[in-house]
Formats: sequence, structure tokens, C-alpha cells
Amino acid sequence: MNRIACVSRPLTLTIASLTIALAAGCGGGGGGGGGQDTNPGATGSTLPPTVSGTINANNATNVPINTKVGATFSEPMDPSTIGTATFLLMQGTTIVPATVSYSGVTAVLSPASNLAPNTRYTVTVKGGAGGVKDLTGTPMTSDFVLSWTTGATGDTTPPRVSGTINGNGATNVPVNTKVGATFSEGMDPQTINTTTFFLLQGTTVVPGTVSYSGVSAVLVPLANLAPGTRYVVTVKGGVGGVKDLAGNPMTSDFQLSWTTGAAGDTIPPTVSGTINGNGATNVALNTKVGAFFSEAMDPLTISTKTLFLMQGTTLVPGTVSYSGVSAVFAPLSNLAPTTSYTVTVKGGAGGVKDLAGNPMASDYAWAWSTGASTDTGPPMVIATTIADGATNVPTSTKLGVTFSEAMDPLTITNVSCTLVETATGISLQGDTVTYAGVNLEYQLDGFGPHPTYLLLPDTGYTVRIKGGIGGVEDLAGNPMAVDYVFSFTTGPATP
Repeated sequence: MNRIACVSRPLTLTIASLTIALAAGCGGGGGGGGGQDTNPGATGSTLPPTVSGTINANNATNVPINTKVGATFSEPMDPSTIGTATFLLMQGTTIVPATVSYSGVTAVLSPASNLAPNTRYTVTVKGGAGGVKDLTGTPMTSDFVLSWTTGATGDTTPPRVSGTINGNGATNVPVNTKVGATFSEGMDPQTINTTTFFLLQGTTVVPGTVSYSGVSAVLVPLANLAPGTRYVVTVKGGVGGVKDLAGNPMTSDFQLSWTTGAAGDTIPPTVSGTINGNGATNVALNTKVGAFFSEAMDPLTISTKTLFLMQGTTLVPGTVSYSGVSAVFAPLSNLAPTTSYTVTVKGGAGGVKDLAGNPMASDYAWAWSTGASTDTGPPMVIATTIADGATNVPTSTKLGVTFSEAMDPLTITNVSCTLVETATGISLQGDTVTYAGVNLEYQLDGFGPHPTYLLLPDTGYTVRIKGGIGGVEDLAGNPMAVDYVFSFTTGPATP
């Protein structure tokens, strides 16, 4: 079982003198290695690029047959080096016909037709002299390779906005904030831009740029916002709106509003918790590695260059994902038994930054050792903030769920964890979720000024935490065995 550790100060660990080999390749699941030689103490501009994240994980199963294939890089790349010769999908020894696009730090391969069901595919991003290169002309050191297997059907589920940086009705938002939205699944980055994700001051669009990485979109205003001013965030749905990698559009627009304070954010972020505590023993061989931050972070600063795992002086191959306040490093194969590992989150110049651009003051590092076995036990829901069958629940009650162990935050969304009106089956408009540690909380903020109550009065609700395929998973990839369902009824409106 993975352990959560809450922390108040960093563990000092000197790693600047270590020369490491970053090999972002595949382990026992079938696939070659890929990555680059790096020095964690070097500046970002001197490091070769890496593949920091992928849409479908190595050895994933039940991948939709209408999927696109995505790779997120650790830095902006030279678009002229990213094409069908350097980013390809293979079924056995046959190259799958496709087109390749690139935006921000994300490349997307779009197969010309649906993939074959129940079939294993291999993804390759080419490194070396003829491979992908960053904007300085530095190539990825070697090929990045991973494999996964399709399921029987396509993805027809519309995506949703699962989380936002500033909640609806928030006040005192820093004037130097960025604007962020986290989606319930990987999105087509070509559909996320200033026409589908924008910020309004009254009826005026705030000038800015939009970037996308993993499941997170970030809008960066070109200048500080006005103090003491209400702003409206819109993510467009429907025709012409954002779409997932299967081409499904978000059903409707998502909107929220908040008000700035008088000043900017100048406080550096910190690591507030980790998946396995410093000094932990008997850690599962199939664990993922994670850190929780004190505030929302800029996802473009969280990559395999700024969050990495080392066995001695050797870097462990893997990918990094970020959602909410959680960053997770996923090794591409099981770790070695009874072995010591060190995790580092980079601070300072070239390190992780919050959404106001403040870097973490210094590196944060912690160490633990594995046991002899993998984690095969499914997670469970062990507590809820509202009891099943409760009546006359105050409308202002916070709605949350506690899991038996640390979960993969990318699987905790408002699609896998639904809240609906019992009588109609309709989801609350604008509901989002937050996750940290072992706790999920629903944010029930419909668009407009912050409501006097969050849940509707005198209404029955049903919560379903999905298990099985497409459901919530722990950090070892074990899904919850079955759906967890509970219902309750609210009382009159809270004054």
C-alpha cells in the first residue's frame, strides 16, 4: 500500500554533482528505452529534451479504438522535426497510416481510421541524429518506446472540466495569476486555444496566450490583471469547442467567475506531501511516485526534468503527469526489490513554479526503499462526509470521499466520480472535483456570483465512485473492484 506523508520542510540532499542517464524507455511490458543523459544540477537549456508524458500509459489495456496518440515533451520542440518519420504507431511490424500535429509541448498522432480491437500497438518517438529536437537543435538522446492494447469499442464519452485553479466566486485572487482548467481526460491540443479558452473583464477579452500539457490548459494574461475586479473564465463546448482525443466535444460551455485582490502572489510554492514518506520501507514494486504542492502549479514546469526518481546515480525511466495540486511520476516498469530510491522535485532556476511564476525556493528530495512484492490489492472508499441515506443534509455541507490509499489523481474526475440528482440523473451544472492525499472533494459552484448554498435544497442526490474499467485506480494501477454508491437528501436552503 502506498503511504502518504505530510511534510513541513524539505529534506536536504545534494545531487548537483551526480551525472545521470535519463532513459525514458519501456520495461518488461515490451518496448525499447529512450531518453537522454542529463545532470540534475545543470540548467534546463543545456539538457536534452525528453518525453515527459503520454496519453496512454505503457502496458495500458482497453484503450479506445478511436484514440489519438499523444506525447508531451519536457520543453518546446522544433515543430519541423516532429512528423510521421519521428513519431509513429505500429501494429506489429506495420506502420499505422496517420498524420502528426504539434502544439505547445504536445505532439498528437491521428490514425487515418479506427484501430483494430483487442490488438497490441507500439508507439515510438525517435531520438538521436534523425529524431525530434528542441528549439536549440538538441536531439532527444534515444528512442522513446511504449506499448498498449486496444479494447473492443471506441470512446464516446464527452470530456468535462474536472477542476479549475481559482474556484467560482473566489475573492482576493492574485493579480498576477494564470488561469487554469483541468480536464477529465486527455484533450486534442489543437482545439485548445484563445478562441476556446478565454478570460473576460466585463465584455472585453483579456489578451493572453494558451498552452496545454497532459490534461491541463493554462491561459497566461499578457499583463497583470486589474485589482478588485471581477473576471469570467470560459471554456467553450459544443461545435467549435474543445474536444478530447477521440473527437468528442465538451457538451456545453463551462464558465466560472472570480474577483482579484489588490496585490500579486510572491510566495514560493512548497511540497506539502508525498506519496511514500521519507525513510519508508517495503514500498510496492509497482508504485507510482508523487508529490502534492501547497498551491496550484504551472503544469509546463512539471516534467521529467523537474520531478525524477533515481536508483543510486541512475535515473529511472518514466513519465510525469500533473492534475490539480498533484504531480505523479510513473516508472515505465516495476522497480527493483529491496532497493533504495531517491525522488527529487527541482526548485530554483529551471525548477517547478506556481501559476504566478514563483519558483520553489530549493530542491525537495526524499528517499525510501522497496519491498519484495507488488501491490495487487484494490483500493476502497473507507469514509464519506455525508452518510448513505442521510436526510435533511444542510445545503452548505462539503461533500467528500476518503480512499483507503493514495490514488492516481488522473483517474479522479467528475466523470469517474459522479454526483447527480437522484430523480433525474442530471449532473450538477459546473461541479468539479479536487483531490489530494487520499481525499476527494466536490466543488459545487455553478456559474455566477458565489451561491448562498452549494447543494440544492430539498433534493435527493446520488454519488457514484466508479470501479472496474474506466474507474478510479490506486497508484499501482489497481482499479476499485466495484462501484461505490451512496445517496442523501438535503434540507431547506441554508440561510
